Amino acid sequence: MLSEIRIGKGKAFTLVIIFTLIISAGAYYLFASDWLKTERRDVYQFSNDLLQDKLSLNPADINTKLDLAVSQYLQGKTGDAFNTYKSILKQDPQNTSALLYMGLIKVDMKDYQNAIPLLEKVVSFNPVFQPRLLYYNLGIAYFKTGDYAKAAKNLKVAAEVDSGSGPASFYLGMAYFKLGQYQNARIPLEKAVKLGQNPSEANKALQEIDSQLKKQFGKQNRK
Repeated sequence: MLSEIRIGKGKAFTLVIIFTLIISAGAYYLFASDWLKTERRDVYQFSNDLLQDKLSLNPADINTKLDLAVSQYLQGKTGDAFNTYKSILKQDPQNTSALLYMGLIKVDMKDYQNAIPLLEKVVSFNPVFQPRLLYYNLGIAYFKTGDYAKAAKNLKVAAEVDSGSGPASFYLGMAYFKLGQYQNARIPLEKAVKLGQNPSEANKALQEIDSQLKKQFGKQNRK
């Protein structure tokens, strides 16, 4: 079998080697020549074949299904990856990995309404599971659907978990800005500018914050 090698009397799968190769390939896939891209696609397909081969021996192996979904996603087969995660949930409805990555796929597809319940289930089952990915993407989903209060709540966690995240800082500041919480918006927006994350839009919001705060201060002085 291609999916296994023999070590003495036992068997060991070569998945660690394959996925190390996949991750390395994916890191610079966009910058590779057409020939190299073809080679990477061959690697992804080879890993899929290995995993499908392994699943044929044990169709209920959830860990192999999770690996297969990752391989499918890296190969650009988003629909196949989503369906593989769905099959995992049929076996284990509380599988946080499947729920999280189904939610991330929905965010990637800009299907924010359907991303939210998937990601909220992860929060309810295991609120500390992959917090950087979980709370950032949940915050983005709420932001894009106009629920800025819930967006701010989740993006605040994401920004605390990953203090160097420009996107988390920017969207947290913008969520506060949309809510009219200008004092809360200032610090994350200034941080976004410092990190080079959407500096033009962040600076525009900061200028509007200064204007609004001056108006508020003027009204207070007239009372």
